[in-house]
Amino acid sequence: MTVNDYRKSCIRTVSVMNQLAIKIGANNPNHFSRIFDEVTGADTQSSGLWRKNFSGERSLSDKQLDRLLSIDSQVKKLHAEGPSKLWVAMWGDVSELISILRGYTKNFSQMPLYVITKQVSLSIRNSNEDKKALKEMVWAISIYRLTIDTQPSALVDGFHFTQASCAWALVETCMRDKLVMRELDALGISLKIKEELEAKESDRRNNLTSDQWLQDAGAHGYYEEVSWEEAELMGAFLEDALSEEDAVDPFGIEATVFSY
Repeated sequence: MTVNDYRKSCIRTVSVMNQLAIKIGANNPNHFSRIFDEVTGADTQSSGLWRKNFSGERSLSDKQLDRLLSIDSQVKKLHAEGPSKLWVAMWGDVSELISILRGYTKNFSQMPLYVITKQVSLSIRNSNEDKKALKEMVWAISIYRLTIDTQPSALVDGFHFTQASCAWALVETCMRDKLVMRELDALGISLKIKEELEAKESDRRNNLTSDQWLQDAGAHGYYEEVSWEEAELMGAFLEDALSEEDAVDPFGIEATVFSY
């Protein structure tokens, strides 16, 4: 296991342990061990078995995950996918990102990807401030990852704004949302997730050419300063202006240009 893989595994571990603690009503690692021992007949409290997992100093082993099945049959899925599939959005491959976005609603299973990303983006941008759900952050990260992993320099048609910067603005909107951050805080991972995402965006921006940087800054500046009313007008303009005949395919799949 590489250092990077181990770091991710520790983030997964902290999240899982806090999710389980919330489920069984444990207030701290010692309390968790006591409840676990009562349920399973084991003796983990005296050894402090779970303490380093809660702190993120040690990732969960396969044997520990097997033991945790006794209090949650879905623990391995939680560990693999994360809350609301957060790990899939952050670290999954392109096909998994597309799957997340197609899962936005049942009606999206056969729709072109550009239609899906447009609707998801508008939904995130127009949802109530400080009342977003973690799943909206997962959608935003999926759009951002899909953009930077397939065509990071693509522009929003007609505006000369980079799609990647517009996608990052969606992620930032979610990271500023109090309800989203409260949920991540409860799982003990808000700072780690924020650091991980900001590092990825910093790497992307550091690789831009001077022209790309100006286009990128223009997009980011617009979305930092624009009012909700202006953003809605821009979204409406793009929705009217963009047609399948005029669109391009930024992903090389069946998609066309995003409109944010």
